[in-house]
Amino acid sequence: MAVDDPWAIDGLALSALEWRRAITGLIQHDADAVSARAGVLSGCGVTVASLTATVGAGQVVVTPTAGSNGSYIVGMTSTALTAIAAQDATFARIDRVYARVYDNAVDGSGQAKAALEIVTGTPAASPAAPALPSGAVELAQLQVPQSGGGSVVVVDKRRQAVAAGGVPWFVTTAERDVAIVAPKAGQMCVTNTGAAQALWVHSGTVWVQMQPKPADSGWVDVPLRAGFVALGTGSPASQRLRVRKIGNVVYMQGGITNATVVASTTVAVADVPAGYRPVDV
Repeated sequence: MAVDDPWAIDGLALSALEWRRAITGLIQHDADAVSARAGVLSGCGVTVASLTATVGAGQVVVTPTAGSNGSYIVGMTSTALTAIAAQDATFARIDRVYARVYDNAVDGSGQAKAALEIVTGTPAASPAAPALPSGAVELAQLQVPQSGGGSVVVVDKRRQAVAAGGVPWFVTTAERDVAIVAPKAGQMCVTNTGAAQALWVHSGTVWVQMQPKPADSGWVDVPLRAGFVALGTGSPASQRLRVRKIGNVVYMQGGITNATVVASTTVAVADVPAGYRPVDV
């Protein structure tokens, strides 16, 4: 087993491969011990105007091949423009915008550069996304309508890369389980979006979901019994009798009045909606 020269000691000249493997240690890995998780570190959002795709400034981690080759960090300090092929006369299609690296020493391409490219899909009645080149990092899919069918729609496909020790985000738990093959106790990740978004911590044996954000019903007006009226019906809304449920906790707010009720008399004044009542009622 070869051992790379360390980064950095005076008098030692590291090869490009050794530099890649050293820097890769600062980025979180998936299954591979030497190559980093491919994805976007920052920025790189895609927008479209007419038939020109604009990729915003940012940084991408590109891992063309897993194993000893390490990973490449590609920075874009200014916006890059990429042309979209002309629309088909009859059918829509799906294009894919991606970043990639050409390294002749590794891929025999005869080139040594990073590039932003578009792979053009095949127009069809039910179009499918075309295949990406090996090692490409997808940034977006472009839903390109037939000629005269409207504007190109951008679907964000950026996959997050994070620094070592960071908390990565995955679309699903299935994607997480493919990416993190040997999780360690205490390792964290986030899955899904919106109301389904969840934070997970690995126990050393299984992934454990942390307590999600509790559901919030918002304020709901409470119907009053005959003869009772709210102190106010307009602004502020807090004058009305209302309830609100956050998680399993119910809050009540407001005031009511009745000119005919005798002091110290027990009387029902309102009907709290189902779902907001104590469990023993």
